[in-house]
Amino acid sequence: MRNARKAARHMVDWQCQVVRERDFRLIADRAWDASAGGMLVPAESEAAIGEELIVSFQSPEHGIWFDLDARVARLIRGNRRTDKGAAFGIEFAQSKALDRLLLRSVLHKKPKPHPARAHAHA
Repeated sequence: MRNARKAARHMVDWQCQVVRERDFRLIADRAWDASAGGMLVPAESEAAIGEELIVSFQSPEHGIWFDLDARVARLIRGNRRTDKGAAFGIEFAQSKALDRLLLRSVLHKKPKPHPARAHAHA
């Protein structure tokens, strides 16, 4: 089975604000990993797949602010031993080319996460 992700993920530990658009409730305040296409964030509140979000974060190393529209793409229940806990995979909406380029540049030197399922079929 091929990985459907389009952008390489990188490990981060960034403060952020992930807010549900419909009621402006904060659903996450930290990012565990990020790519030019989205983030993995710990679940602080309920959200459903497809739910529209507003994501705001600053790259601590560069001071660059990002304010992006996004949606919940995946729910992680935290049941696998490799999971850090319940989380959301969020996908950024079509952002400006400059935002994607800046985010790729910010993430370029960040380490890539270890694949959680690398030995699942061994």
